[in-house]
Amino acid sequence: MMLMIWIFVLAGAFAHSAKAMGCIDATVNLTLALLPPQMILAGMFLASGSINPPEKTSYHLELTAANPEHGEFLKALMGRFGIPAKTIE
Repeated sequence: MMLMIWIFVLAGAFAHSAKAMGCIDATVNLTLALLPPQMILAGMFLASGSINPPEKTSYHLELTAANPEHGEFLKALMGRFGIPAKTIE
């Protein structure tokens, strides 16, 4: 039991340190630069995407980005495949 508590404490400290050093954004940017565009879109849909049914509006795809810069990147990436996209906050 104590081992699990220490693991959670250390994981939280590591996450805070990594965020403060900018490691999370750097890792995301490196991943976005290395993966093929199709894989990025598929991965984003699996991680944070949804397709809304037309009861209230027409069908549309929604993706959630970590920050506005990543949202603009995804918008441009979707445009490369002829998918009209917009960003909202």
